[in-house]
Amino acid sequence: MQEFAGREAEFKAMLNARGLQLAALYSDDNGYDPGSEAETIERNLEIARFLQALGADILVYDPGRPRPDPALPEHFDVVAHTVNEIARASHDMGVTTAIHPHWQALIQERDDVTRIFDMVDTKYAKLTVDPSHMVKVGYDRRSAKPTARSSPTCTSRTSPRN
Repeated sequence: MQEFAGREAEFKAMLNARGLQLAALYSDDNGYDPGSEAETIERNLEIARFLQALGADILVYDPGRPRPDPALPEHFDVVAHTVNEIARASHDMGVTTAIHPHWQALIQERDDVTRIFDMVDTKYAKLTVDPSHMVKVGYDRRSAKPTARSSPTCTSRTSPRN
């Protein structure tokens, strides 16, 4: 994205010439460190503006690798605040912010996903998953049963946006 920041029309023309459409961009930060919020929010809103300019509508957000040891409540507080700010602002641009649990990241375990989604505004913050990461951290695909509060809408290219 940085290579084409300010040159979105040129990038879009390159994609169009190849019959391609940008769907999403992935952002990963160490956005769980206290004091990192403003920088993380601005960097991700730049990505959201880029997506908007290209007609794409999903910002996939991984809030932190490597996983801090230990993962502390304040790490989740920082991520929740940051995600809420990014998700609300990107929503106004027509871009959905989707948290991506990732292997060896702050949010990887089922309890981490439940915890963060109990802290964010699920009207704006959504979930996108990679099943291989879920299996790697021990999710049992046969017994995965979402709970009412911890089952935000997943992003999907085959279902309407919520």
